[in-house]
This record gives sequence, structure tokens and C-alpha cells, in this order.
Amino acid sequence: MSLRFVVTFYVLLSMSCCKSTAAAKSGELSGADEKAQKIMVQGYDLSGLQTLEAARKDMICTTVLRPEEAACQAARGKTIWADKCKPLCSLPIAPKGKVAGYNFSSFVIAEALAPDMVCAAVVSAEEEACFERGGKTQVAAKCKHLCSLPIASEGKISGFNFNGPKLNVAPLPKGTMCTQVVRPEEEACRKAGGKTLMAEKCEALCTVIINK
Repeated sequence: MSLRFVVTFYVLLSMSCCKSTAAAKSGELSGADEKAQKIMVQGYDLSGLQTLEAARKDMICTTVLRPEEAACQAARGKTIWADKCKPLCSLPIAPKGKVAGYNFSSFVIAEALAPDMVCAAVVSAEEEACFERGGKTQVAAKCKHLCSLPIASEGKISGFNFNGPKLNVAPLPKGTMCTQVVRPEEEACRKAGGKTLMAEKCEALCTVIINK
């Protein structure tokens, strides 16, 4: 076997190995890119706010009215479809006999006010904040008020980022300037028809649910 033949053999073998390795790496990157490109949607089911993969374009669901859809219609919300025909709602929904919404500290699902109960005509701080935000107030047991949108106590702000609601956080201090780069949350908020609120450390929150 000539020396020239041996050298040629090892050169071709080396090129083949490099191609295989490059192809494998390329496949890994493609998979990562595909995962990164998954579209997520936020919305409420009967247990609270969920972040799920968006419905595929070719998804076809049965026409059976699901409990989440019926509750969303009753709340006058918009149905948002997630993968595997999972219906979500743009507004808080709750199982029959319960109400859902926000107080100043958290999202709550509570027993509804009994039909034979009457609350005092005093406007609560939560009710007033809900009115100012443009939300819908639900009355829970013991005359507690819940809002369909995140609300905040005086001097604080509440809103949504891509991970869900942030409640009762400090606003951007007066006189503080943020860079003029448009943040992804601001662009998503504009598309969703909401209003951007700036929290401390120049964090952008939106008055409505936003998605990447």
C-alpha cells in the first residue's frame, strides 16, 4: 500500500467525521431554535391564570361547549385557544357558585356572595381602584370585592409582564429617566391594546395580559 494512498484515506475519513459532527450540531441548534420559537399564550381557566403553548394553526376542536368557554361567555371575555384544544379566557373565570379576581395582594377564587345577602353601600378601596382601572368588580362572600384586572393600593402600581401579574409594586420614582429603547413588554402591550406602566428599575408592566 503506497504512502500516497494512506494519506488520501485519512484525509477523506477526517472530512467525513467533520461533516457528521457539523450535521449533529446543526440539528441540535435547529431543535433549540424550534423550542425558542414556540408561541405562548396567557389566559384564565377555572383555577387561575395559565401560560400555555398557543394552538397550532391546523388544530381542529370539537364544537362541544367546554365549561371554560361557558364561563368566559358569562364573564363577557374573549376565548383564547391553547394547544390541545385548551380554552382560556381573557378575563378571570370561576366554577359555578364562585367568583374570581384580584385584590391588592393576589389573585383570588372565592365563594360568591349569597343571593339573599346585601352589602352596605360603602365603596371599598378595591372597588374604587377597580373602577379607576376600568375593570369589572365581583362581590365575594363577606362583601369582599375582587377586580377583573390587577389593582393597586394608593402609591403603588399593578400590571402584567410576560410571566403573569405583578401586584402592588413601587412605580418609577418621579424624575427618574429610563433609556428610550422600546422594551418587548411595551410593544406587546401596545398590540394588546393596553397601557404601559413603569415600575421601579424601569420595568414595564401592562394593564392587560400580554404575550411574547
